[in-house]
Amino acid sequence: MLQAEQTRLDIESEKITLNEKIKFLEIEKEKVEMELGQVTRERSDLSNQLSVLARKKETLNEELMRLRQRLEQSNEMNARINRNLKDLVKDNEEKQVRMIT
Repeated sequence: MLQAEQTRLDIESEKITLNEKIKFLEIEKEKVEMELGQVTRERSDLSNQLSVLARKKETLNEELMRLRQRLEQSNEMNARINRNLKDLVKDNEEKQVRMIT
């Protein structure tokens, strides 16, 4: 009977210890779940920021393409103007030579 009582006390003590472990693990589980929620929110925020940056990058790339086209057009126009100026200078020089002679 003493042995049975000792076994009962041991089981009761082990039950209390297991209950304490369960409570501790539940608290730890809640902490992990809270951290997971925070990490999930942060990940979502970062994903949103990445989307915004991707759209900005696309917009900047489009603007860069437009500016490159404008630069190319300006360079072509400048080249035409220079050719015209060169032709005008040449014509003017020829006229001056003809006037002198």
